[in-house]
Amino acid sequence: MLIKANSLLYAVYVCLIVAIICSGLLYFSGLYRMLNLYYNTREALYIQNDSALQYFLSKGTPSAEDLITEDGIISKVHFKNHGLLKVAIVQSIYHNDTLNSSHFVGSYISNSTALHLAQFSPQISYSGLVTLIGDKVLPYANINERYIGSNPNVLISKGKISSSSGLLPSIRSDFKNGLIDMSSSLANAEDIGSNPRGAYFNSFENPTIKIISDYTIGLKRVKGNFIITSNDSLELDKTLSIEDVIISAPVVKIRRGFSGSVQIFATQKVVVEEDVILQYPSSVVLYNDSEENGEIIIGKNSTVKGAVVLYGNPIESINQNNIRLLENSLIVGDVYASGKIIMDGKVYGTVYAYRLCGQNSQSIYENCLIDTTIDVSLRPDYFVSIPLFNEKKVSFEPIKKVF
Repeated sequence: MLIKANSLLYAVYVCLIVAIICSGLLYFSGLYRMLNLYYNTREALYIQNDSALQYFLSKGTPSAEDLITEDGIISKVHFKNHGLLKVAIVQSIYHNDTLNSSHFVGSYISNSTALHLAQFSPQISYSGLVTLIGDKVLPYANINERYIGSNPNVLISKGKISSSSGLLPSIRSDFKNGLIDMSSSLANAEDIGSNPRGAYFNSFENPTIKIISDYTIGLKRVKGNFIITSNDSLELDKTLSIEDVIISAPVVKIRRGFSGSVQIFATQKVVVEEDVILQYPSSVVLYNDSEENGEIIIGKNSTVKGAVVLYGNPIESINQNNIRLLENSLIVGDVYASGKIIMDGKVYGTVYAYRLCGQNSQSIYENCLIDTTIDVSLRPDYFVSIPLFNEKKVSFEPIKKVF
């Protein structure tokens, strides 16, 4: 009888263990189904979120807010300005699950123009090896040869030439008010600089934070929806890690070795030193409506991917407002000057100017290109321009996901 009782007890234990194992398997199977459902829902949200962005951008000029419903997922978009760029904030909702994303968007313009000079610009000449690839809008059809130095003169030119009429295209109307119209909350660099890691991020879904800084920015790592401003001058050195931030001051200086993506707004002068990389999408903008000189200098071996713009001055002060591209500098995108562009670098994109000058080790030569390249065909296919003009028909495309 004792052996039978022990056998029965062992059988109960085995049944209990089997029941526990089966319950565990059922429990984990339920968890797996729930997790699988969650991941499938998130995947659908990601797909719908991206599709919604493309849908809203395909409608043309970005509107305030819109809705689209598909498979029970509701998506809506809101557009806000961040300097020269628009930010598309897309929200996709499915029951209690929500996915948000933010994107810089710009205009995709099929622009084949490499060089656009205003009508009253003097006839230009060339010396040395000069490459002009793309259509050209010039006051005179011919580009004359000029002998400077001992190097042979070679002009590589492709694209049609048409006559310029009147002035340069006007910069878009909201260019100047890009910062004024942005709602922001004020903060001092000393107040926000309490993070021991020195890293700060502000989502574009939040209000913009405007930081008032001294000449040297005290924050080492800043990313996202910030404006760093000063009433005098600002300096960015290579120890800073700055991404998608607006820099605003009368004078801005970027020290050698800096790398980051910024929008720079100045009213007097911008100096980009040697070996600087302003990553896509960056912009260097100087608005000068005073009688004082205005100047943008892009240093040797430095690269700007985006736009370099100098404007605001009257026609009478063309010679007092200059963009200088020094040796081996590279601009990928657009260069616009309501003054003179002094070229000793390269532009993979479009150049707009009232005057164009060349430079070598000896001097600056008016209305002459010297050993330089302007090639619109080398602008990358993925490149979406920062909108400069009030275009009637614009195709908006995402530039960068900024979260």
